[in-house]
Amino acid sequence: MVKRSARSRVLELLHALNFFYSLRDLEEALGVPFQSLWRYVNLLSVPEEKTTEKILSRIQELNLVEGAVRKALLEANVEVWSLAREPSFLRLFSLIIEELVEKEEVEVDVVVPLSEYAIPLASVVSMELEKALCPVMTCNVKNEKEGFYVAHYTSSKGEELRVIAMPRKSLQGRESALMLDIALDDPNHVEAVSGIMRRAKIDKQSLIAVQLSREAYIKLADNKIGIRLLKVFHIT
Repeated sequence: MVKRSARSRVLELLHALNFFYSLRDLEEALGVPFQSLWRYVNLLSVPEEKTTEKILSRIQELNLVEGAVRKALLEANVEVWSLAREPSFLRLFSLIIEELVEKEEVEVDVVVPLSEYAIPLASVVSMELEKALCPVMTCNVKNEKEGFYVAHYTSSKGEELRVIAMPRKSLQGRESALMLDIALDDPNHVEAVSGIMRRAKIDKQSLIAVQLSREAYIKLADNKIGIRLLKVFHIT
């Protein structure tokens, strides 16, 4: 991953935040004139070094990025999965993940979407981090001779027996994985995915979720199953 310059990051953040805050709101919050913000958002000019530092500092102090995520969650209401089809949210969240991975010095060789709803988000993140993408499939793969790692587990809700599969080639030679999900409510599913990756010799595992059920949070928060919970924005 190529590290962004501070100015490049400001331009990306302002463009993403403008989907959730008006330029007038950002003008008041950041203390930067409306006309200047308009030019930055539309890539017509680049802020000077002092202005860049000021904007980044104010965004952090006012927690504007997480505020935008909370706005998106509130608007989505019970249909949190619908965020996966919103380009504005995908862009903002990918920037959040990129910064978090860099700040926490998280090793990532492969990005793993834990559900079909997380595939758009994982795709954007894999491109930003310049890392491979490996899906988790719920199709009926009977055995591992077909080029898949397969796991059976009982879901924590409804106690249904389920089957998941992950392509062997997508995991071979990897040492670390970043798992992503929009709304995660089945800790047994995560544990099954984690187990497959350990069979593939991927022992460094991290997870970021927009929303977690309390059951999943309790199981993941203490790191008992060997997954580092990096970030969760809402617990149900």
